[in-house]
Amino acid sequence: MVDVNIVGGGVIGLSIAYELAQQGLSVAVFDRQELGQEASWAGAGMLPPANLQAASTPALQLRAASQRMWADWSSRLKDESGVDNGFLNCGGLHVALRDDSADWKAYVAEWRQTGVVLEEYESASLREQVPFLSSEV
Repeated sequence: MVDVNIVGGGVIGLSIAYELAQQGLSVAVFDRQELGQEASWAGAGMLPPANLQAASTPALQLRAASQRMWADWSSRLKDESGVDNGFLNCGGLHVALRDDSADWKAYVAEWRQTGVVLEEYESASLREQVPFLSSEV
């Protein structure tokens, strides 16, 4: 008999299953595809940047706290399992084809408001650092 059934074998479902199993519960995970290959795969395991000190709404506070907790949990998982899950706290690259679009301006304003450190590059200097970028950039 199984103590807990979990529907969804992405990063969250598998994380919950792991924690429950660590507490001695019997767990079954169900997913329509191979575990870890749906939304978690599509999201490439990325966590959006967040700054707890500048988080002004409950959602931003949760995002920032979760990001910090994830780093600790990832380290603990590696220590307990011996498996490196590849967690790396690094920056990201967001490319705008037009820097005057309302959507892009809204993203930049939100990031700045929440204390995310960002640098803006012109196409030529960015292509020097990332030569495989499309010529449309």
